Amino acid sequence: MPYHCCSHYINSNTSCDGLDTNFYSTVNPEPSIDTQPIADQTVCLDGTLQDLTVTYIDGVGVPEYQWYQSTECTADPNNAILLSGETTSSYTPLTDQVGILYYFAELTFLEGGCGSIVSECARVEVVADPLATITTPSVSEICDGGEIDDLVVTYTGGVGTPTYQWYDASTGQAIGGATLDTYNPGILVEGSYGYYYVEISFNDNPDNGCDLATSQTVSFEVVADPVLTDLLVTQTVCLGSPVTALEVEASGGAGTTYGYQWYDASTNQPIDGETLDTFTPSTSAVGTFNYYVIVTTDASGCETQSTTSEVIVVPVPSIDTQPIADQTVCLDGTVQDLTVTYIDGVGVPEYQWYQSTECTADPNNAILLSGETTSSYTPLTDQVGVLYYFAELTFLEGGCGSIVSECAKVEVVADPLATITIPSVSEICDGGEIDDLVVTYTGGVGTPTYQWYYSMDGDPFQAVGSDLSLHIILVF
Repeated sequence: MPYHCCSHYINSNTSCDGLDTNFYSTVNPEPSIDTQPIADQTVCLDGTLQDLTVTYIDGVGVPEYQWYQSTECTADPNNAILLSGETTSSYTPLTDQVGILYYFAELTFLEGGCGSIVSECARVEVVADPLATITTPSVSEICDGGEIDDLVVTYTGGVGTPTYQWYDASTGQAIGGATLDTYNPGILVEGSYGYYYVEISFNDNPDNGCDLATSQTVSFEVVADPVLTDLLVTQTVCLGSPVTALEVEASGGAGTTYGYQWYDASTNQPIDGETLDTFTPSTSAVGTFNYYVIVTTDASGCETQSTTSEVIVVPVPSIDTQPIADQTVCLDGTVQDLTVTYIDGVGVPEYQWYQSTECTADPNNAILLSGETTSSYTPLTDQVGVLYYFAELTFLEGGCGSIVSECAKVEVVADPLATITIPSVSEICDGGEIDDLVVTYTGGVGTPTYQWYYSMDGDPFQAVGSDLSLHIILVF
């Protein structure tokens, strides 16, 4: 704003008035920054920054410029580094070192006593070029039909918003639609190999200087499922008897640990608690039962079902036909065969006949009859007396053990001996009678029949029909 004033001069000696003179003075506002430098920029190493530029208003004359650099936003020339030669209104910071630096300009007005002014700080961050890293899958092998965990890429460095593109490293071809920070190839088949890498770019600012980041290549192999040995095809056992444990051996596949689960094949339901490589089926019920095992590993898709094993549980054996309970014959007589038959059990048993003087049916308290090893036995009758016989049937298969028959009593008696009670007199007169002739006997078996005989002189005898002397034959 211009100001006007006057000066009036009077000569004291002459008392003459002088001429008036006008003086003018212009006072401007203090200078200030009109355009501040860009407040914040981030670029990759060796990237291109926008120029830092300042403009001003007011003040007197054209100022001198000086740019400064500091590690903190101080905007104080006394606490900053003077950038030699940077004396214009614009400055382009270097981007050859990673880090954060601050820049500001000082404008010095040499005229009008306007002094100096400084701009605000301009923050410039230089970051490293992006580095991409794929999280390696937890396993390097999976089985046929398995899946891997998502491949996940992370990065450090770079500026702006990344874009992703996954590649099949075996062909170098981009995978269509694989443009996220994760990728999963899905279900894979035996014999294939997975080789993958990803590229990350920061294209939202072409001048940011960020190089294309290419990750490492990750790989895994798809192998065959585990191979299992065949289970025991079938076995038949008696109720409650021990059974041969089912065993499986696994090999191949992927992963480090095999897991087992046994199943009831009739329901395809897992058997609770049966998670080892061996399994002993129950034999507490009669019937036919089938089992299998599924073996897995800690790698995806590794699962194999075994062959099926049949377990037949039959009732314990029992005697179906017992030997004849009681027979009595005379010395050297013929007895009926003692025969046993059985039902149930497993296989054909071994037979052994025993003899004892008491009906014990206990092999430990009886005499083993050597050579008598069939289902029938004919006792000897060459000695008078009472003996007992029984058979032991031993089943060598299926854990069925031994069973014994009931006792068979065989009594051998002496041949019959007949005795006539002699009359009290040996002579009588003509027309007289003697007392009855009475016969008694010992030995023999069963109910006797009688036939009396006579003879005139003792030989030959004829059937009774006269009153001559008599002879009797007892027939049993």
